[in-house]
Amino acid sequence: MEAFLSIFTIIWLFFIGAGFFSILYALCLRLEGRISGKDYVCENCGMVLPVKDLIPVFSYLFLKGRCRSCGEKIPAGELVAEIAGGLITEAVFFRFGRHASIKGAIAFSGVLDITATISPWKACSLLLIYLVFCLLFMVTVIDHDTMMIPDKLSIAMLILGAASVFCLPVISIPEHLIGLVAVSLPLLLITLAIPGAFGGGDIKLMAGAGLFLGWKLVLVALFLGILTGGCYAIWLLARKKTGRKGHFAFGPFLCFGIALSMIAGDAILSGYLQMAGRLYRMGR
Repeated sequence: MEAFLSIFTIIWLFFIGAGFFSILYALCLRLEGRISGKDYVCENCGMVLPVKDLIPVFSYLFLKGRCRSCGEKIPAGELVAEIAGGLITEAVFFRFGRHASIKGAIAFSGVLDITATISPWKACSLLLIYLVFCLLFMVTVIDHDTMMIPDKLSIAMLILGAASVFCLPVISIPEHLIGLVAVSLPLLLITLAIPGAFGGGDIKLMAGAGLFLGWKLVLVALFLGILTGGCYAIWLLARKKTGRKGHFAFGPFLCFGIALSMIAGDAILSGYLQMAGRLYRMGR
């Protein structure tokens, strides 16, 4: 019985998350102007999609990725978004909400140790973290496609960061406020000195992320973003897919750094400081 309930919970969480994320993703695209209208319609023939065609993941598979009316292919991005939403929901619930055993390795887990019941306060914390993960996914997709982070998403990140001051007390208010400028201000100064070094969207994203994470974890996020982005740039140069003055979307790498910092930022920072301490003692 316990195994059945566990499987049911996993499936239920996945489809709830996939459906909710699909709505958020469509709303994001509407705000950006990439789709219009209040109803879900086929972009090719304009047919209003019935409810049976809006079941997360299953509708796409049953229709074999094509519109029921005109047979036009449904963008695969919608399926990817639904799957991502389901996986994000499960990751947030099981990684941040259930397992006390990983408390020492996962950032924010000290305030989100949920074992039997979820209090309204902890539910708000989980929802906040979930929305940030969803936002990071949307920024990644849009910045990859357009090389631009919409201001609406940057503002949303700032709002979530402001909410974290009250919902995630594991980080002190001064740490939140310092995080607001710890990365965004240096990036702004670098961009003023070297035009085009960073995009305005990247700077505003890191301001919101710093308010959410606090100054310690946002520095970890920036380091991870620069590390992965630098490796990607080296790969592009090695494959001769771009020149030294070429540009690529940096937002997805910043989003990766923010997400990983949320999941294991404390462990990464602790490991780095221990390694730096050992190297310092060896040098003496």
